[in-house]
Amino acid sequence: MLRTIIIEDDKFQMEVMSDLLETSFPSIKIISRAFNAVDGIEQVINGKPDLVFLDIDLPDKSGFEILKELPDHFFEFIFVTAHERFAIEAFEHDAIGFLLKPVTKEKMQDALNKLNRKRKNQYSVVQVQAIIDDLKKIYNQNQKIAVPSLKEINYINVTEIVRLEADGNYTTIFPVSGKPMLTSKQIGEYEKQLSFNKFYRIHDKHLINLHFVKTFMKGDGGNVVMEDNAQLPVARRRKDEFLKSLDALFA
Repeated sequence: MLRTIIIEDDKFQMEVMSDLLETSFPSIKIISRAFNAVDGIEQVINGKPDLVFLDIDLPDKSGFEILKELPDHFFEFIFVTAHERFAIEAFEHDAIGFLLKPVTKEKMQDALNKLNRKRKNQYSVVQVQAIIDDLKKIYNQNQKIAVPSLKEINYINVTEIVRLEADGNYTTIFPVSGKPMLTSKQIGEYEKQLSFNKFYRIHDKHLINLHFVKTFMKGDGGNVVMEDNAQLPVARRRKDEFLKSLDALFA
């Protein structure tokens, strides 16, 4: 019997997975459920499960970040994702289980079979972490965001975004190449979507891609110079956390 925790922010998907596991997989016992990363981490630490179903796209952290906060994880895990392009490449790594939404009984069986193969092969923590790092790169490279305007919806790869700037209820996106794109979505929506892709909200008006930071200019809050030569203010209350994020990225 595998004591199991599900970490999934979509209530419908949570119900689907729970029903499937409880009705069709008697070897699985669900001990708790979490709808965000903070609660999920706490439940994993306290519950000490054998298995965790881990959604990659959570509102507060990614599934990758959860595993990073639990480096000595004592549990098996199966990633859950809605990104087909990512999953197709990820399935090639037989050491890691993946469950592609929408979840079906057949997909669940495949994911659990892959988990069983992993357990038999007894991959080391170092091997599994290396695979996770590779898959994270694939995921970040493949992820796109929607940029809706009055006439159309464009899709841009997150790795091509230098920064985003709030303008009331609108947001301007500055890509590596091409013209800035004005979108009808507020910057807060993009902040939630991009937080685990190394984007940081340095100011109420500015969300930046840390990979494109060129210079940090010291001061009260400080200013940051981006690769497109934009000089942007850093809010005083966010300075320390911002510098920690930079240090972690370039360590």
